[in-house]
Amino acid sequence: MKNRDLIARQEAAKRLTKAVSSIFPALRFQDDFLEGVQNIVRHINQIKQNFGPPLTSLHGILRTVHEERERGKRIEAAGWLPHYTTPFNLIDPEGRADEIDELVSSHYRDNFPAVKREFLTRVDTYDLDDELKATFREALDCHGNKAYRATVRLLFPEIERVACQEVYGGSRSYTPEQGRKTKITSLPDFFDKAMSMPAGEILSFDYGWELLRKFGAHLYVPVDPPDLPSITADPVPNRHASLHGMVVYSTAKNSMNTLIMADFVFHIISAMKPYLVLEPEP
Repeated sequence: MKNRDLIARQEAAKRLTKAVSSIFPALRFQDDFLEGVQNIVRHINQIKQNFGPPLTSLHGILRTVHEERERGKRIEAAGWLPHYTTPFNLIDPEGRADEIDELVSSHYRDNFPAVKREFLTRVDTYDLDDELKATFREALDCHGNKAYRATVRLLFPEIERVACQEVYGGSRSYTPEQGRKTKITSLPDFFDKAMSMPAGEILSFDYGWELLRKFGAHLYVPVDPPDLPSITADPVPNRHASLHGMVVYSTAKNSMNTLIMADFVFHIISAMKPYLVLEPEP
């Protein structure tokens, strides 16, 4: 995909963020936010005439969220995370999981230079330091050189470094409003902080809700021995299992899924900064 196409999508994403924030500034991702999306989309035409353009804009936003959710389910069933680099235009909506898996795998293998440019174009826009951008470039190089283990083992510590600096005020420990002091390695309360932002900050990233859901349900959950079979079977790496040597993540799919999730987490951290008041631990 050409850079101008990605830039056009970024501009569309900015308009989406602005639309959500201007229509409902207090709109948040509550637990039942997406559960009602399908019903809202189904019935919204019945009342559209009473509310005019603002409701029309919201209708389009919610329809986009619902459509992304459905596409995301098909991709995840094949073991891949949905992303702006996913070749959705090539995927048969009725295709089997194994067919989708092979198509996506081939796309990333055969078109990686273009995929790499897409990643870097987006990452360069984040309000984060040059160290992160250099590290992400190296992670992409690892993937391109088939050093898939290295991609996974490089990015989790970098997420921690950036979160420490930008989210936790430079501290390596964190005390929630209710709870005891804990290390930041598991990104405590990060999911809740993301959920408290205006919904447009999440929706402005392609498949943002699906990726945030995966983050909260899998990426940073602690792993106990009974959990290992399900964690091992999931091609999206888990931070605890990876860095403690419980699961070896060595495939191209493991590596690409980590790149996708790290890209999303860095987007969230960048977007989160205006909403944070950093108070370092004493």
